[in-house]
Amino acid sequence: MRLDTSSRIYVADTYNNRIVRMDDMSGTNWTVLGSTTNQFINPYGMAVDPFGTIYVADSRDYRIVMADDMTGSAWTTYGTGGTGTGQFDSPASIFAVPATSPIGVPSFSTAKLTFGYISDRHVQPGAERCAREHRIGATGIR
Repeated sequence: MRLDTSSRIYVADTYNNRIVRMDDMSGTNWTVLGSTTNQFINPYGMAVDPFGTIYVADSRDYRIVMADDMTGSAWTTYGTGGTGTGQFDSPASIFAVPATSPIGVPSFSTAKLTFGYISDRHVQPGAERCAREHRIGATGIR
């Protein structure tokens, strides 16, 4: 579950294969992302950046999805299944920090944490734009 800057509630509704947004806990303005056009398979985690861009860890599609809003506009995907650079094995979550920082994606079974940028539009000139992968081991992230 995440909140945006307007305090709207976002939920990764994993087994219904969708992201749900509502204004409050009574379900006011219930809105769904994930339709026949833009689909998820077990979205496990999601984040919303300060611009309202939605990032989804689409677990069983082995990818990260970025959309400008709940209509799915500018639907962009990154990643494929696997263990190499740009590949995920069931991304478990996603977190976005200030828009000039990378997003982070932990993976279920590879014990890998990937940091990187999906879109340069939120990156200040001169900022690093490549993905960095770290394995999580007994001694922490390396």
